[in-house]
Amino acid sequence: VEVGKTVSQRILELNLDNLVATEDTVKVLKQLRADLNKEATDFETQRKAIKSAINKPYDDFESIYKTEIIEKYKAAVEMLKDKIAFVEDRIKSEKKENVVLYFTELCAAERIDFLEFKHTGLEINLSTSEKAYKDKCNEFVSRVQDDLILINSMEFAAEMLTEYKRNGFNASAAIKSVRDRKEAEKLEAERLRQQEVNRRQTALRGLSMAWS
Repeated sequence: VEVGKTVSQRILELNLDNLVATEDTVKVLKQLRADLNKEATDFETQRKAIKSAINKPYDDFESIYKTEIIEKYKAAVEMLKDKIAFVEDRIKSEKKENVVLYFTELCAAERIDFLEFKHTGLEINLSTSEKAYKDKCNEFVSRVQDDLILINSMEFAAEMLTEYKRNGFNASAAIKSVRDRKEAEKLEAERLRQQEVNRRQTALRGLSMAWS
């Protein structure tokens, strides 16, 4: 506080508000600015030295604290983390093996040879039970069975089944896609037939003959 008062007095005595900058005084003003900058720099140097002196005991403590306490805890926690991860990864791997095997056997029993486990979209984790995953497999295979029964009852079943496998096992989309394509083919065939009829009519008229 006392130093602050000294600085305030020093600047007040300079009467900066009333100093006029002219070609004759600018050199003096520059020197004054340089002097003030130097004084400020000196104070800043002292401040840093004081801060360093004040902080040194804490910095020394912090260095010892990190080495002797917190880093030892971190190492212990990381070791436990690795051990836990090893066990959890093994549990998850075994669970996935069992679920994939169940899915494969289920597909074989239902004679569905084009399905793979990845098609279920299931992501194996620790929190979901193995039974819950197997139930999901049942639901998925059952839905595919129903879709196949529907598709096999349709005209152009082979094409619909190809579309079904290619587009994410969506029966309604596969059926609509094939029906739309067949309708387009029908319209195109009719257009070509009419085009040929028109061509023949034109050719016969050129020969002065009537179209029958």
